[in-house]
Amino acid sequence: TNIDTLAFYTCSSLTNLLIGDGVARVGSAAFGSCNSLINVSIGKSVTNLAASLSGLTKLLAITVDPLNPSYSSVDGVLFDKNQTTLICYPAGRAGAYAVPNTVRSIKASGFKSCSGLTGVGIPGSVTNIEENAFNSCTSLTGAILGSGATNIGMFAFASCSNLRGLYFQGNAPTVGTNVFLG
Repeated sequence: TNIDTLAFYTCSSLTNLLIGDGVARVGSAAFGSCNSLINVSIGKSVTNLAASLSGLTKLLAITVDPLNPSYSSVDGVLFDKNQTTLICYPAGRAGAYAVPNTVRSIKASGFKSCSGLTGVGIPGSVTNIEENAFNSCTSLTGAILGSGATNIGMFAFASCSNLRGLYFQGNAPTVGTNVFLG
């Protein structure tokens, strides 16, 4: 019923992961540094996913059982059940991404280390971009931020070494410290 913190930390040979039915809780960093992980499937009973799946550089897709009461996925991207919070975009994907209009918040480290992400469109429905949201997205050249944004957390775009512009479609939101560091 429980996968403890650091349980599979640095399992470099792990490529596919099924968190089966019966598992309710996954501890923080349970799959940290599992850098060969390509696919993650989350069963219907997982209601507490403390483990961050962000930053896994080969991860291409996260799928969630449709009967899961806490989480969902659309096109391999992890959201809360109502798809109002984007939790994790798979870091192994390349190209641009348009955040769905249902999203209100981008979770901390949601896009962290997505080195192939080249652009992102953030709709006006998003009011909050948490800390480290786009940290180390080294191919990100630009982002369009909708008019609803009121807060950008610390280090949100830090180490985005090719970022040329962040375009606001409304008033500039409140920004945390070191948002554009590096």
